[in-house]
Amino acid sequence: MAVYESTPVPARKNPAKGGPLKALDSNSSAADTVVYPENLGSERLSHYVLFAMKDIQPQGISKIETALGEVYKNSKQSLSNLISLQESETGFDPNKPPNGFGTALKSLSEIMDIQQNRDPIKHYIGLYMPDSLKDNYSSDYASISIRDEFGPLLNAIRNVASVADNASNSNKSVGTSVSNDPSSIKYFVDTFVGLAGGSGGIGEAVLQAQGYTSNPQLQMIYRGSHFRQFSLEFLFTPISADEAEIVRYIIFLFKFYASPDVGVGNKSKQAMFLTPPALFEIRFMKSGKENINLPKYTDCVLEDISVDYAPNGFAAHGDGAPIQTHLTLTFQEVEIVDRERLSAGYTGKLTNTGSGGLR
Repeated sequence: MAVYESTPVPARKNPAKGGPLKALDSNSSAADTVVYPENLGSERLSHYVLFAMKDIQPQGISKIETALGEVYKNSKQSLSNLISLQESETGFDPNKPPNGFGTALKSLSEIMDIQQNRDPIKHYIGLYMPDSLKDNYSSDYASISIRDEFGPLLNAIRNVASVADNASNSNKSVGTSVSNDPSSIKYFVDTFVGLAGGSGGIGEAVLQAQGYTSNPQLQMIYRGSHFRQFSLEFLFTPISADEAEIVRYIIFLFKFYASPDVGVGNKSKQAMFLTPPALFEIRFMKSGKENINLPKYTDCVLEDISVDYAPNGFAAHGDGAPIQTHLTLTFQEVEIVDRERLSAGYTGKLTNTGSGGLR
C-alpha cells in the first residue's frame, strides 16, 4: 500500500529561539513551539494553556483484513453449526449459541475497536489562561409513556379487563358500568370511532368532558452521556511586528490542523477520501507542570474557529496587521467520561485498562 503523503506545514517567518516552554515534553526537541505573549511561562504568566496537535495517519488494511477474515471464518462455521442443529433431533437452543458465534462477535468487536494512528506531535501552542473556563457535563434522558408503548391492542385488552372487573365487582351490568368507568368510556368510544374510520382522539375528548384524562404513565430513561464541549477565548494585542507575526502563525496553525487533508498532489474535488483533521491534546499548566486543579480532557476535535479581526473597530499597524484579534475555539472530546477515569484523574492513578485519568 502506498504511503500517504500529508501536506506539510509552511515554515514560520522569524521563528522564536528557545523560550520558557522549550522543554515541555520528550518530543519537544522535534516540535515547533509557538507562544503568546512572549513572556508566557514567566512568574507573572505562570498559568497557561498548552495545545498539542496530533495528525491522523491513515493505516494499512492488514489489521482490518485479519479481523475481517476471522469474522468470515467463524460466521461461516457458526452458520454451518446452526444448520446442523436445526436438522438434528435436539434442535436449536436459543440459550446456547452455536460454536463459532461468540468468536465471530469477538472478531467483529476488534474491527470496531481499531484505533486511529496518530503522528508524533509537530507543533505546540502555548497561550495565556483565558478569562473564562467553563466545564460542562451533560447526559441524555428521555421520557417514555407506558400507555403509548403498550400500543392500541394491549390498551384495548387492558380496558376490556377493566370493564369486566368493574361490572363484576359492583354487581352491575356492563352497560351501567360503562357510564361511570373511564377505561370503559374510552374503550367503547374508541371502538365505535374506529369502526367509523376515525382516530382515538375522540375517546380522549369524551373523557375530558367526563372530567377524566388518560394517565400517560411516564418513565425517565437514560440514553447516554454527551461528549464534553467547551470554548476558549483569547484576545491578541501584539506589541511588535515579531509578535504580530506570531499571532498570525498561531491562528494559521489552528485553521490548518482543524482542516482535512487530501494528500500531496491530489485535488480536493477529485479525491475520493479525506484524512480527518488533527486531534488536539489540551493541558492547563502552572509553572511548567500540569495543574491538577483544572479539567483534564481526552483528545479533542476543534469544532469551530471564530476569528474577529476588529473586536473594537478595525485598526491596523502600518504593515496591515490588526492591532487586536479575538479568537474563539470550540472543542469537543472524542471519548465519553466515565466514573473509572474520573476517579483515576482525582487520585492520580491509571485505570485498569491503562487509560489516563480525566477531571
